[in-house]
Amino acid sequence: LITVQDSLSVTIHGYDSSLRPLPDFPLYVGSVEDINYTPVHPIFAGTDLYAVSHNGDIKGWTFPNAGEVGWKGQYGNASLNKISSHMVGAPVQNEEYGLLNPEETYNWPNPASDETYIRFETSEAANITITVINAGGATVFETSTETMGGMPEEQRLSTSSWGSGVYYCRIKASGNGQTETELIKILVIH
Repeated sequence: LITVQDSLSVTIHGYDSSLRPLPDFPLYVGSVEDINYTPVHPIFAGTDLYAVSHNGDIKGWTFPNAGEVGWKGQYGNASLNKISSHMVGAPVQNEEYGLLNPEETYNWPNPASDETYIRFETSEAANITITVINAGGATVFETSTETMGGMPEEQRLSTSSWGSGVYYCRIKASGNGQTETELIKILVIH
């Protein structure tokens, strides 16, 4: 299976092991919102194939004769990587922490060049405020978002217009009468 994006749509094309097109392909995932968006790669779950369009619609197809799928997603079958994962058995219990998990509060990549991701996890639904200042104390970025709680979430920051240097990022979580803050350093190198 190959994900194809042109200026109008995202489709999935299917080929056999001799690179001959499979019948009933291509599969239409959805329209293209912005040609610069990277398509979300499809993933197999059992005999079902799932794909996400640019506007967030999830499409699914069933392949009853699929058999064993050796490579279920773009990053293989390995769990717990930063892109995708799957759970087997009982969910893992979180270590004890207050509202904001310090072990899941960091940015990556660090050092950053054109972008970095601020990662955070709250124990329950909360409001997150992210503020980034430069070494001179000037605010270069600020945003607020709502978390679902119970799992890590990320916020993408474009650092392409920032000068090379050290920046300080405050992640402030507020919810259920609690407020917690973590401070991280972001190094930008162009």
